[in-house]
Amino acid sequence: MVRFNEKKQIVSYENSIKKSNDFSMSKLNQGLTLHQMQLFAYAIYCTQQNGQTEFHKAEFEKKFNQEKYQTAHAKIDSDKIMGLRIAFEDFENDKFKFTNVFSEMEYDSGKFIFNWNPKILPHIIDLKEKYITTDLTITSKFKSSFSWTLYEYLKAHYGYWHKPLSKEAISRLFGIEKVVSYRKNTSLLKRKVLDVAIVEINEHTEFNVW
Repeated sequence: MVRFNEKKQIVSYENSIKKSNDFSMSKLNQGLTLHQMQLFAYAIYCTQQNGQTEFHKAEFEKKFNQEKYQTAHAKIDSDKIMGLRIAFEDFENDKFKFTNVFSEMEYDSGKFIFNWNPKILPHIIDLKEKYITTDLTITSKFKSSFSWTLYEYLKAHYGYWHKPLSKEAISRLFGIEKVVSYRKNTSLLKRKVLDVAIVEINEHTEFNVW
């Protein structure tokens, strides 16, 4: 039996960001709240728009339809984002490497300034090989960070009509390995994580997931 997807979704490339597949599929988003994912995505967006990662809080609020984004929250979220790093792993050849995403960050009177690690920039600028495009108009409608994570995973695996994943792989994907209740209760993991993400993806995106 074939399940056809008749949904029509127009992607706004003016409001989109691009990331290499390696960058997208790394564990960058694990442990991030939805607001932190949005802030990180907007840093990428600004860099790809004008080459500079400088933006005002009001611009960020408008892009993601946020209410008042308080300075205290901006500090917590920026601190978390500054700790992001990308892991390149090749266990078959006994190799791995960690690279920090940002080298410096500054916030002054509502203005964010993020400075990228130069080694990371090729993953978001002048992409010529495999990469994914994420429309921020779509992701701004998500209420759960799990939805964003699953959406990018599906984008990076475009063309697959099914994708087998173990419970352990799902836990790693969503960064919930340490949540004891999910480890012990698979139905709870399905209801609180997978089902939440699937409902939002089916409602807001071009994908039809089941």
